[in-house]
Amino acid sequence: PANCPVDKCKNWAYEIPWIGEYLIALYKWLVTALAILAVIMIMISGLGWILAGGLPEKISKAKQGIAGAIAGLVLVLLMQQIFSFIDPRLTIFKPIRIGIVKKAEFGGEMSDTGVADQYSQGIYYKQCDPRWGTMAYTEPNNSRCNLCSSGCGPTAVAIVLTAKGKKVTPEDTGKLAIEIKAREDCRGGTNLPALASAAAKKWGLKYEMLTDFNKAMEYLNKGSWLITSIKKFPASGHCQNSPCGSGICFCDGHFIVLAGKSGDTIHVIDPSRVGITSLTPDLLKNHLSTGNFYHIY
Repeated sequence: PANCPVDKCKNWAYEIPWIGEYLIALYKWLVTALAILAVIMIMISGLGWILAGGLPEKISKAKQGIAGAIAGLVLVLLMQQIFSFIDPRLTIFKPIRIGIVKKAEFGGEMSDTGVADQYSQGIYYKQCDPRWGTMAYTEPNNSRCNLCSSGCGPTAVAIVLTAKGKKVTPEDTGKLAIEIKAREDCRGGTNLPALASAAAKKWGLKYEMLTDFNKAMEYLNKGSWLITSIKKFPASGHCQNSPCGSGICFCDGHFIVLAGKSGDTIHVIDPSRVGITSLTPDLLKNHLSTGNFYHIY
């Protein structure tokens, strides 16, 4: 604020003083109004006493009215002192001050619960992130048909595009999947070849599909990122009530990103809550869903 010392207001973006001023004015008005009302009640009770004609009942009623009015007047006049005795802060109406929200650079991996603890080299996405997790993935108002429940494909594509510097969100790729009918209803999954091809074209990249496992491993050794689908994967500590077996996730297939390879370790970025961080080539081979690898470059 223009009228605020810099050393006191440097952390404020805005100050709203009028609410406190309004409450003070309202308090003063109420005290005045109640004082006038008390005086009027004293006058009415006094007149009733005069006109009582000596009748004890009417005189007693008039006295009670005068005593009550005086007690109310004293209470009103001492209200500020009473509040100050209880807590001095009750009588202080400070202005509302809105602090400055400072921009903070975020590093790490976005997830549905904050920063995930899996392998990453930048910012990656989770399909259940509240920013897009509830987006209808073909059927509105269906919790089993949104990006959180079945959007691993669009999320995986968004991860790769973002790694390529395109800053695309799962919401963007989810809408594209619906637009090109790569996802037509809740009973089927995402047609990833169609989505990956369309996404690569839209955001100025290239796309190819690999079916040779050894060739895919060569790509990973060179640092390429590939999308693939796994199924009936045994995840320790997860999916104990899975319909396809104890400790088994992704019964029908789940898209993950293979983010390069170091020795016998394939780095994984998993869009789901399970958060797979790495796989060996043999483990991956045993749990591939289709055997296809999708390369956006």
